[in-house]
Amino acid sequence: MTTEPVGEPSSGSPRAGEHRPVGERRWFYSAWRWLAVFVFRFVYRAEIVDAHHVPRSGGVLLASNHQSFFDPPLLGCFIHWRQFAFVAHEYLFKVPVFSAVIRGLNSVSVSGKGSDASTIRALIKTLQDGRPVVVFPEGARSIDGSMLPFKKGVVLLMRRAKRPVVPAAVEGVYDTWPRHKRLPRLFRRRLIVVYGKPIAPEELRDDQALLRLAQEVDALRLRARAILRERTNGRLPSAGTGDAPTAKLTDDNGAKTIPEATEAG
Repeated sequence: MTTEPVGEPSSGSPRAGEHRPVGERRWFYSAWRWLAVFVFRFVYRAEIVDAHHVPRSGGVLLASNHQSFFDPPLLGCFIHWRQFAFVAHEYLFKVPVFSAVIRGLNSVSVSGKGSDASTIRALIKTLQDGRPVVVFPEGARSIDGSMLPFKKGVVLLMRRAKRPVVPAAVEGVYDTWPRHKRLPRLFRRRLIVVYGKPIAPEELRDDQALLRLAQEVDALRLRARAILRERTNGRLPSAGTGDAPTAKLTDDNGAKTIPEATEAG
C-alpha cells in the first residue's frame, strides 16, 4: 500500500509527453483544486492511497462508488498531474454563474434520461481527446453507505472508448455528507480515497466486464473502510450495511443507462 502525501498540488507545466487537452481553462480548474485540497486536507484530514495508479497522460475512465456530493472533487483534487472531466446534469448548465463554474471544471452535460446517445458520444470524445473522465456507475448516491448495483451503461462507454479504466473507492464521505443532509458535517470526520490498478480495455470486452469492475471497486471500498477504521480506532465509518461485501453488484434489469451525474438521486 502506498499512501500518497496530501500536500499542495503542483502548478507547474505538464511533464514531458503529458497531454494537455485543448480548451481547458487550466488556471480556473487549478484554483478550485487548491480550494478543495485545503478543505479536504485541513478540515477532513483526507488520506489518498495508491494515487500513482492514475496514468499521467492519455484518456482514462475513473470509476468509483458514489457516497456524496463531495466525491467528484475528492477523487480529482489530489491528482495534481491531471485535470478531470466530470458529468453534470444539463439543467445545471442553465443556472447563472454556477454554469460557468462547472464549465470551467470540464463538466460534460448529461440529460439524465439514461440512454442519451449524444452524452455517450461526448464522453467517448472526451476520453479519445486524452482527458480523464470520472463516472459513478451506481447512477446515484448511496442510501446508507453501502454500494448500489452498477448500471450497464458504463460497459458501453468502456468498450467504445477503448481506454483504460482505473477503479477507485471513497469512504467516510457518506458519514460526512449523506444524501439526506443539506449541508456537510464539519467536525470529527475523516475521508479516504483508494485507487486501484488500471484495467486494460481488452480485459473489459466480455460479458463479465461490468461484474469485474464492480468487484474491483467493492474490494477497494472495503479496503478503504478498513484503513479508515484503523486510523480512527473503529469510530469511522459508522457501522452499517456498508461493512459487508455488496450482495448485488450489477443491475440485472437490462437497462442500458449511462453513468449518472453526481446530482442523481
